[in-house]
Amino acid sequence: MVDEQRIVDVVEHCIDDLVKTFLATPYWFYTENDLHPYLYNLIHKELASSKFYICKTLDGKNSILLHKEYPTKERYSQKHLEINPKGKRGHFDLCLWNPELVSQRLFRAKLTKDIEKEQQTFIAIELNLVEANASLDQAIHHTKWDLLKLTKQTNEVEHGYALFFVRE
Repeated sequence: MVDEQRIVDVVEHCIDDLVKTFLATPYWFYTENDLHPYLYNLIHKELASSKFYICKTLDGKNSILLHKEYPTKERYSQKHLEINPKGKRGHFDLCLWNPELVSQRLFRAKLTKDIEKEQQTFIAIELNLVEANASLDQAIHHTKWDLLKLTKQTNEVEHGYALFFVRE
């Protein structure tokens, strides 16, 4: 049995490390996309030695729990910030699958009707970096988009984190 609280604690510790690093050295990160691999690396290093981190899915794929740009189950119109069955799936910046359910879920659904059989997003993390060159409207839209993905029950996010970084 996996101690899910331990995974949450590790992720929150790594988020704290990222925040401290950003506050001390904000220009280490050129764009939001620099924040993603930094946090991914922190989490990966902390969990890599854990027995449960390497996993096998229902369809026999060997994988790990941590993934970048993992798709949501729900489809959206990002422009209008609403669910749209004909829209595209969103993506979480980072996610960790539920270690208790990995062996009961698919690595990737081949058919739309099987999306609910994909991995449960135990932890999802969205990052946003706002600078002087971004408008307030853009920042608000991006944040609302992230929160919509994190809070929609269909996406099965058990622990969602919206990280908001501001520079200048």
